[in-house]
Amino acid sequence: LKPIFVFFAAMDLDNPEEAQVEVYLKTNLPAKYAVPGDPVVVPARLARYGLSELVNHILGFETPVPFDFLVHGEFLRTSLSKYMKTKGITAEKAVTVNYLFALPQTESAEVDQFEDWVSRIQRISDTTFVASSFDGSVRYYEEEQAKYTVVVSKEAVKGLAAADIGGYLKVGCASKDGDVRCFQADYSTGMVGTESVGKLHKQSAECVAFNSDLSLLASGGWDGTVAVWNADQMSVQMKPTSKRQREAQVWEPRSVLSDHKQGVLALAFGAVDATRFTLMSSSLDNTVRVFDVPAAACICSWQLGKAAMSISQAPDGATFCTAFSDGKVGVWDIRGGDTALLTNTTSLEAKCSIKAHRRMVGQAVWCPWDANMIASVSHDGSLKLLDVRSPSMALQTITVEEEAKVLCVEWLTSKKLVTGASDSKVRVHKMGETPVDA
Repeated sequence: LKPIFVFFAAMDLDNPEEAQVEVYLKTNLPAKYAVPGDPVVVPARLARYGLSELVNHILGFETPVPFDFLVHGEFLRTSLSKYMKTKGITAEKAVTVNYLFALPQTESAEVDQFEDWVSRIQRISDTTFVASSFDGSVRYYEEEQAKYTVVVSKEAVKGLAAADIGGYLKVGCASKDGDVRCFQADYSTGMVGTESVGKLHKQSAECVAFNSDLSLLASGGWDGTVAVWNADQMSVQMKPTSKRQREAQVWEPRSVLSDHKQGVLALAFGAVDATRFTLMSSSLDNTVRVFDVPAAACICSWQLGKAAMSISQAPDGATFCTAFSDGKVGVWDIRGGDTALLTNTTSLEAKCSIKAHRRMVGQAVWCPWDANMIASVSHDGSLKLLDVRSPSMALQTITVEEEAKVLCVEWLTSKKLVTGASDSKVRVHKMGETPVDA
């Protein structure tokens, strides 16, 4: 039956039990999920679930399809009346409500366990990744199966960067003894080439990052220094995986940046062509700094008021997110013109602050294929799927392990993530299918 739409004046929003609102229901989903374009009057007390029932009723679906709703670009997480009152929207005009598929539920599975905490995870492809551990090792995975382990250090591996380069696995890592290492490994055998070892940092090396063409590796240390190393002349002559039998060569940095006043916690090279010669760093001195890599100079310094535990850039390269110890995830816009012309006058604008967790956020990572989605993990034992359009509430909470600290997270695909935790376990988390996927 074709739905019947009744039109009359909306009532006072201060009485949501009686108030009604005229809405336009819009969507970019395939045609079978689109309702007629006429406005419809709905009770103002309706929230997400009531609106989802309404859309399913209009479409005549026997099996309900869960939908989520956006009003003025923000996910609806209260009733329509509360949202409109908070935003100062009157009921005199019809409200446009956009709908999309609700985020499918996520299933988790343990895939491996180290001998100590899992410190970092790095995607190589949709089906392969690398993980590092406080036990001093780095492990390579294919199809969620551990293939081989490379012992890197007698101390904890704190930072990890890895990528494919011409059919070999290229790895950079930072360890608690202050060493920075870089090597290449054969995918099938795990044998590694000559290892470059840098000993610049006087205290623990905390983080590393490759630039886009893997020619440079940056490292940050507890001593407050950032170092940039040439990483484009790695040997591909393979040796056994035993650390005792590997050849090592002394490695000197091409530049040392000492602008931070306290320990460096995270690094990220520019994610797009316009910023590929820049390096972003966060520190316990509560700043995020941007360095011009060729000039070896700091060109921006932004005071955040608290230390960012991690940095991750959005696909547009002009927005990034940070993880904080108070359980929040910050989202920031770089303002002041062309991002290729960053200067000390370039400003940083707080886009939103998401109260994501009850305890420290160990890492927040932007989905490389989604302009809005962020994954965050915390010492409260959870993984949360966040969206910048829902600053007041996570889209989904996954309890990883209540008794463990979840320390790191990485996207493999837009629907699959990997986490590492203080219980030494590596877990894979897969989202279910939407009706279109099915």
